[in-house]
Amino acid sequence: MVKEESTRSFKIKKNILFSLFFKGISVLSSLVIVPMTLHYLTPIEYGVWLTLSSIMTWITLFDIGLGNGLRNKLAESLAFKDIETGKVLVSTTFALLFVLIGIFLILFLFINPFLDWSAILNTSVESSATLNKIVLIVFIFFSFQFIFKIVGTVFIADQKPAANDFLGAISSLLSLGLIYLLSLFTTGSLLYVSIVFSAVPSIVFIVTFFIAFKYQYKSLRPSFYSIDWSYGKSLISLGIQFFILQIGGIILYFSSNLIVAQLYSPYEVTVYNIAYKYANIISMICIIIITPLWSSSTDAYHLKDWKWFRQTERKMLVVFFFVVIFATLLLLASSWLYKIWIGNNINISLNLTLVMIVYNLCFVFSSIYIYMLNGIGKIRLQLWSSLFEAMFTIPLSVFLGKNIGVEGVMLGMLLVILFRCIWAPIQFRKIIAEKANGIWNK
Repeated sequence: MVKEESTRSFKIKKNILFSLFFKGISVLSSLVIVPMTLHYLTPIEYGVWLTLSSIMTWITLFDIGLGNGLRNKLAESLAFKDIETGKVLVSTTFALLFVLIGIFLILFLFINPFLDWSAILNTSVESSATLNKIVLIVFIFFSFQFIFKIVGTVFIADQKPAANDFLGAISSLLSLGLIYLLSLFTTGSLLYVSIVFSAVPSIVFIVTFFIAFKYQYKSLRPSFYSIDWSYGKSLISLGIQFFILQIGGIILYFSSNLIVAQLYSPYEVTVYNIAYKYANIISMICIIIITPLWSSSTDAYHLKDWKWFRQTERKMLVVFFFVVIFATLLLLASSWLYKIWIGNNINISLNLTLVMIVYNLCFVFSSIYIYMLNGIGKIRLQLWSSLFEAMFTIPLSVFLGKNIGVEGVMLGMLLVILFRCIWAPIQFRKIIAEKANGIWNK
């Protein structure tokens, strides 16, 4: 038990270190690629691509949570070294994803010729026929990514999230290089940019899929003969719950910008988003540290390693203490850092920054427990909490936004998320003390 606990903790530390490195590459690449793409395309064309890619990312939701369902089930099988069941789970999930995207692709091929993408994207930079062609190409590449990204789920389930982050870093660097080459040898083309940004991640996942399952995960390689549809029910049952959590999170994420735009103006949306991105540095750093806890918790829970959970909680709370200090420094230096980052053209109030930072601190604190609860598979309470948040956040944010100002929109989200900070640690401690009953144990 001591050896397994030590190995698990070592994996977490190693993955945090490598994830920080690979995530850093991805972030730097994304910062460089934005002005480069804007130089290659017109701002309107770039806006069309951003809008189109946002629509296409909704394809990732069509897996009805199968990715997260596989993540937990496979981590459980690997914890018990049950490779045969792991192979069945991977094969069945791959088959289900293939069927789902096949249905959506057939439907899309049928309806796409009748869609006016110029009207949908509110643009005239390209003809409707050209846009339909671009959308079709992008959809096909996103479909490949939808299926073959299962290899990333396997990495995460095997407590190797840094390997998945490595794929993101490679995709970012390749995209950056190709956009640079396009800017040197071609004139601005929305079609070329769309192909690069949609094809590169898909190709990276496809190549990694075949390499990983030929060598490192040969024993888990998807096989037609290993498909067992009886496992589909448990995968979908758990996946549906994660799917609802995903939907709730996305609705909340996209609603705040719309609320600010409706209550105030697009200018205030810019102010709101700059403050959000500034404070979100806290969450971006912490999620890298917290992410490995998910699969490690699955492993520890099925081995009933309660000591590891207690030690991990203490370590994470120490980390959170230093995060609070870092957040305080961010708040105190915000005025100076805003000027360095965006200049003097946009003024952001201290109150807005304060609310954003406190929201991110609450998000990080609750995520420490929620990620471990996700790994354990006890997400029913989180499901009800997510529905509660979805019901009350928007009306509360609208009310406070009208009466307080733009910071009231985020304050509404903050007041609701505080609920997570109460129930999540209570449920976690009940479970590791083996005293959880009823809703606390579901």
